[in-house]
Amino acid sequence: MYVSYEKLWIMIAQRGLSKKDICDATGISSRTMAKLSKNESVTMDTLAKICEVLNCDIGDIATFSRDPVALSLYDAYKKFRRKISETEFLNKYEFSYSGRRFVAFVTKKIANKWTIIECQNNDIKWRQLSKTWRLDGTGAFLGAVDLIARVSPDKDAVDLLIISGKPGEIKGLDDGIFRSARNYGGEGYINIMSEAAFKCLSLPTDEK
Repeated sequence: MYVSYEKLWIMIAQRGLSKKDICDATGISSRTMAKLSKNESVTMDTLAKICEVLNCDIGDIATFSRDPVALSLYDAYKKFRRKISETEFLNKYEFSYSGRRFVAFVTKKIANKWTIIECQNNDIKWRQLSKTWRLDGTGAFLGAVDLIARVSPDKDAVDLLIISGKPGEIKGLDDGIFRSARNYGGEGYINIMSEAAFKCLSLPTDEK
């Protein structure tokens, strides 16, 4: 029999709590919390303490199955995401995966080969190129630029910025706070990637 505690992490996130809050309120150890984060078995007494604190039933925080739970990060995003806000350019979601809270910013516009995403300092800009012709018959590429976000990494969550579609280029990655799918940074970074890269994202072993 296999167990998943994804419901627990969702409930914790929705109530604005942290894993430390649960440890403090229940008296369970950080080692036990680590086991929960890895979907490992814990005692019924532990689950009962958590249910008492959260005022819920075991079925509200744990799912039991004969087959192993094999959610990918993208699957967890699609299944558990909850929209929390939006701007002119982005939809903002949050979801939980393997005991971690994720915040995903997803662009409303669809990028194409003429789209360049520019990441510098704390700004993320969307440059859409278009070819114009001068009177002398020569062509030049000009680009309208939109500031789609001014960001700061969240210490209590993993920040993802997902580009809908496939941009021609993403500039400024793997320098400072911005990380690509290849060099995923976890908490403390803004992890930027296309939706296709997000679907294939493979987290380091200690992140799974």
